[in-house]
Amino acid sequence: MGYESKFYIIEKTNQQSAGRFWGQVIGMVDLCKIGTSATWSLINNSPDTDCFIYGSDGNTKILTDCYGDNLKEIEFPAMIKALKKDMLTNEYRRFPILLGFLESFKKSQWQNLKILHYGH
Repeated sequence: MGYESKFYIIEKTNQQSAGRFWGQVIGMVDLCKIGTSATWSLINNSPDTDCFIYGSDGNTKILTDCYGDNLKEIEFPAMIKALKKDMLTNEYRRFPILLGFLESFKKSQWQNLKILHYGH
């Protein structure tokens, strides 16, 4: 066991509930244990989000991760930069999956893309 990371790619909407914005989930990538990396540093230095997402049941609001920590909100360009930096020195097989997914988005087709970190 150890600290693992899921990344939810969301479109942050203007719809609010209890003072938080709804993040419509587009996809999720589970990176499992990423260890010490530029990506890990980015997570730790990212702000808490003012969003919530719904769990897989479509009804449960997720405001915190399974440790009770607030979800972190990460900007696309910063995550892409961190992943590229990590891949120079770390051949972790899951980094290219998240990077490829993020790079596949056409920003002009989306309003307000964000990445939420969920620890588990």
